Amino acid sequence: MSIQASAPGKLYIAGEYAVVHPGNEAVITSTPQRLTVTIKESSHTGLIHSQLMNGLPLQWYRRGGDLVIDERENPYHLIIAALKVVEGYVKEKGIPVRYYHLDVSSDLNNSDGVKYGLGSSGAVTIATIKAVLAFYGLKQEAKDPMFVYKCGVITHMQSGNNGSYGDLACSAFEGVIHYTSPNRQTIKTWLEEGLSLSSILTELEWPHLAIQPVLIHPSLRLIVGWTGEPVSTAQQLDNLNAPDDLKVQDMPLNLFSSLSNNLVRDLLPALASGNLTRLRFVLEDCRQLLIRYTTLHRISFETPKLKELVQLSKKEHLPSKSSGAGGGDCGITFTHRLTTAVNNRLISALKATEIIILPFEWEGAYNA
Repeated sequence: MSIQASAPGKLYIAGEYAVVHPGNEAVITSTPQRLTVTIKESSHTGLIHSQLMNGLPLQWYRRGGDLVIDERENPYHLIIAALKVVEGYVKEKGIPVRYYHLDVSSDLNNSDGVKYGLGSSGAVTIATIKAVLAFYGLKQEAKDPMFVYKCGVITHMQSGNNGSYGDLACSAFEGVIHYTSPNRQTIKTWLEEGLSLSSILTELEWPHLAIQPVLIHPSLRLIVGWTGEPVSTAQQLDNLNAPDDLKVQDMPLNLFSSLSNNLVRDLLPALASGNLTRLRFVLEDCRQLLIRYTTLHRISFETPKLKELVQLSKKEHLPSKSSGAGGGDCGITFTHRLTTAVNNRLISALKATEIIILPFEWEGAYNA
């Protein structure tokens, strides 16, 4: 028996950094680039194999029904964590656990294995969860994006992930989403108190959490430029805890969050109407707010290549900003599909600066 499941990558459009804190909002889009997990039943032992880890296989066993590995040989922490969360739920359902081989293939990195910054950690988590749920015959849960997302959040929390989990939401729901992050302390308390996974995943209401589809006008096109500069989102977020400088009082978290949330809400009607002028003003305000906030926290946000992408887009009067935590990875530019000459001119200019254009379509988006 062979089971296959996939999940897309993600790109942040607005709400970065603020959405890490509970109750704050972001707009995130999934990507056409996907990651696929294939599971085949086995006996006596299991293997995990992934392109993301240069094809290095990891063997695992069972001890008393629990999944066991040699941590000294484990580069697959998130996959293993996802397997353990799903199998915890499987055991609560009274389903016997089995052996299987798991293989990961991905479009979220280039031929040399370098990641594009499209959220491969979130995608591999979501695809793994969907595949294992389906492998155990839990097809209803595997098709429920909220259930899959919540399994992903528990996986990342138990792995020490310090993000907003917006990547998990986007990979689980697909399309373009308006995301409000949950109160992770509440979820952590539930886990520490030993509440069943079934109750946490299906019965309890997660404070602040909201995931809604976003309308995208059919005329809009998104140009995605990869700088070739990989960056660790976790390390960028770690830097938020660093400053001991009084300058941070110039932009306290509650002010930053309020400004960011207002801009996210302003963005929604502009995306629905396809109004490039309005998009240009809102995205530039987002960009300037992020630059100010990250500068105060001594975070490298807009690299020279990302700044060049924005400036070249501005020459064509197009809305543009970096996507995600900054410091490298991708920048985004909105344009209209029918302005072919402008689009081709911008793409040629970006390529001349060695920015790589990634294929992008609004796959799964909720078009107006």
